[in-house]
Amino acid sequence: MFRESAKKENLALLDVLEIISKADEFSEVVVRPKEHALIKKILKDRTINLKGGSLKVAAILLAYMHGEIPPEFRSDGWVIKQNAERLLKALEHIFQNYSTPSNVATVKNTSTLIKNSLPDEAEPLLQIQSIDIKTVKTLVQHDILNIKDLSAQTPQALTTIGMSEAKVKRILKELEKYQADQSQLKLTPDESILNECLVDAVSVDAENKTVEGMVKEQVTEFIPNEENQDIVE
Repeated sequence: MFRESAKKENLALLDVLEIISKADEFSEVVVRPKEHALIKKILKDRTINLKGGSLKVAAILLAYMHGEIPPEFRSDGWVIKQNAERLLKALEHIFQNYSTPSNVATVKNTSTLIKNSLPDEAEPLLQIQSIDIKTVKTLVQHDILNIKDLSAQTPQALTTIGMSEAKVKRILKELEKYQADQSQLKLTPDESILNECLVDAVSVDAENKTVEGMVKEQVTEFIPNEENQDIVE
């Protein structure tokens, strides 16, 4: 299962929680009748594609991130947390060999947030190179919980909460690059969408050509031909 997950791109923290929560180690976790309301309260408006015991596992891990584990979950929670931390280490190792650096970082950050009781919204902050766990704790203490909150801060505001001017300068520069990279990811065309658009564009009654064949021909036009690449520097 972990190897299959490694093929996916741009995994978010909740994706990582789903992968871990579906592991065989949690197959015997059950949801007691009185726990459904607790799970719903923890998840709030988050969308997690799990159910039953797997959803309970994800909820408990989120509760540990926020440092608000309900008394009803403490017995199961301790065992679940220990297993999750071990599984996250295994997942990180597999991703280092078979996935992208971005996915590896997300897995590592998920583990860090669980261990340090930091909210899941703060995970992108750890993707800023100059923001270490100590800095995240400082930001969270001052209600700077995510990238949007950080972007709204002035350099003066960040130095006021205890950061040096040099560090603030580095963080804001890296934040700008991070946001640019994220914008670029959103602009990357999806191949299936491209094919769908091309299908809509072709004429169904073209001369003895199938729609599929025409799509392949048109997609080829989007692929640079090494023999015809005249790049002007």
